[in-house]
Amino acid sequence: MNRLTAALACAGLVGLAGCDPAARAPHAGQATAQAQAMQQMKMDVDAIAAFTGSKIARSDALAASQDLLAWSKRLPDLFPAAQVSALYVDLTPEMAQAAPEAMRRTAERLAATLVSASPADVAVQLTVTETQGCGACHRKGYQ
Repeated sequence: MNRLTAALACAGLVGLAGCDPAARAPHAGQATAQAQAMQQMKMDVDAIAAFTGSKIARSDALAASQDLLAWSKRLPDLFPAAQVSALYVDLTPEMAQAAPEAMRRTAERLAATLVSASPADVAVQLTVTETQGCGACHRKGYQ
């Protein structure tokens, strides 16, 4: 076997070794913490919307609102303003800095509204949360 053939065979074996699932990064293909947060927050919003349509109980919507509030409090750690404004050209540094607080504030109002307000009033506050809270970052919607 000449050197070229040996080198090609060796390169092929190295390439095949890279296909081994055990050789991949342990988190390859898994959602990031940021993606998980967004998925959960979207599920919370959807649950609250289901309450406004009389599809789930108030207690379930309250639990979703508390979860939404808890996630909103974690946004500054998950999405540092300096990194966010550098990654997303439609968010100025000022917008990226203010967005987590807007989400937290609107989520708090939504949770408070859910305690005793009518489903129609909850729907109004949910719209505020979606436009002023979620919409602080998701400028073109988040569906």
